[in-house]
Amino acid sequence: MATWKKIITSGSAAELSSLTLDTALPVAQGGTGVTSLTDKAVLISQDTGTGAIGAVALTTNGQIIIGGSDGPAAATISGTSNEVEVTNGANSIQIGLPNDVTIGQDLTVTRNISNAGAVSDSHLTGSFTGSFVGDGSNLTGVSQDIDSLSAGSAIVAGDKFLYSQSGTEKSVTFAIISSSIFENVSGDATIAAGGALTIANNAVETNMISDDQVTNAKLANMTRGTVKVGGGSDAPTDLDAKGSGKILVGNGTDIASVAVSGDMTLANDGTLTIDDNAVDNDAIDNTANVTLGSLTTTNNVTVGGNLVVNGTTTTIASTNTEIKDQFLLLASGSSATPVDAGIIVQSGSVAGSGSAFYHDISDQRWSVAKAVDVGRQAATTPLQFVTTVKTDATNPDTTSGSYGAGEMHVNTTTGEIWIRFG
Repeated sequence: MATWKKIITSGSAAELSSLTLDTALPVAQGGTGVTSLTDKAVLISQDTGTGAIGAVALTTNGQIIIGGSDGPAAATISGTSNEVEVTNGANSIQIGLPNDVTIGQDLTVTRNISNAGAVSDSHLTGSFTGSFVGDGSNLTGVSQDIDSLSAGSAIVAGDKFLYSQSGTEKSVTFAIISSSIFENVSGDATIAAGGALTIANNAVETNMISDDQVTNAKLANMTRGTVKVGGGSDAPTDLDAKGSGKILVGNGTDIASVAVSGDMTLANDGTLTIDDNAVDNDAIDNTANVTLGSLTTTNNVTVGGNLVVNGTTTTIASTNTEIKDQFLLLASGSSATPVDAGIIVQSGSVAGSGSAFYHDISDQRWSVAKAVDVGRQAATTPLQFVTTVKTDATNPDTTSGSYGAGEMHVNTTTGEIWIRFG
């Protein structure tokens, strides 16, 4: 919260937090005309004259008891839906019989639970433990926990399974199930009744090999250094591709294994060598990105795009430096951890050191300092802050100002001048 003090200038109204006078301030100038008051006294105006304002004493221990107009009010007890019905009457509270009852916590019953109607008319939902007696008619939702059964041995042909056929529960042997499964297998592979699997001719596709549906272990042996390609009439053909320094090249119809020739040489270990004096201006794409270890020119350099310098020091030794930009962004790489930044002018005998005009990140203010090293990475302690002036048609308030103590504010309507001190 900002605090401001006004500088009293010719024609401005004085605004002081306190004022000490040698004599009482006259009533005509806004004073009381007295220098002190008695204990428990208040100021009252006089009937006549313009002299001092008088005082009257108050009695001690005076109390005003503020009472309510009505007596104590009877509280109302209310019930909750589906629990207990409560009726508030004159001088009475009636608890009625419930309809549906909802119990939010556990219910413990030490005796029997009886149903007044037929069993089919009652509804019990939720989770229950204990014993239930009856013939089980109309009982639904019963499930079998297979994990509670004892473990069996291997399945044999005569073992039976329980299944439902159009709503009627029946049993079927494992032999019938396996025969039905084998008979239903069709497509590129068939299974005989005994379980033998046969793959049809032309059924294995190349995408099955890439999808690991057919692994190398499942393929027949082939000559080392050959690859399978589509040959005449699209029939699979083995291509000898093991020639030293050769690569596979498509010619529009087939794939050929050829040696690299021209201005480059390919070794059998994969090393590609460009011949000396083989790259000329015609072979360089002037729109491509080029990375060089270093670059030295003896003439002008014109950069048509952005110039990015990734180094430790950028040195400009020109006689005059002209910059067209209206604003320069300093310390752009410190957005995550802001630092002090500004301009250093060489002064004194120590190279790379001088007086600085910079922005101090700790106080968020423009500042000045001396003997600042150009290579400084740590924070700089400011000697003084730069005074900023705000002009406005109104006086400053507690929300005015952006920098801190020392700011100035000029009311352009009244000409009053203010200085911020907190």
